[in-house]
Amino acid sequence: MSRVNKPLRLMGARLPQRIAGRRYPSLWFISGGNLKGITYHMPVARAGKSAILLAGLSALGKTR
Repeated sequence: MSRVNKPLRLMGARLPQRIAGRRYPSLWFISGGNLKGITYHMPVARAGKSAILLAGLSALGKTR
């Protein structure tokens, strides 16, 4: 999951792992608002590309 979590956090997304004391997988609850576009070179091709591109649709600036 870190392949997806890292670039989403760089964009400004919040990925809490605990809500009300219960532990959840980090991609169950993604929140953000003012996401910013980033240029990110993925260490593994295709890993999480969809999540980053979808987040980039609502980000301010370019996402590459």
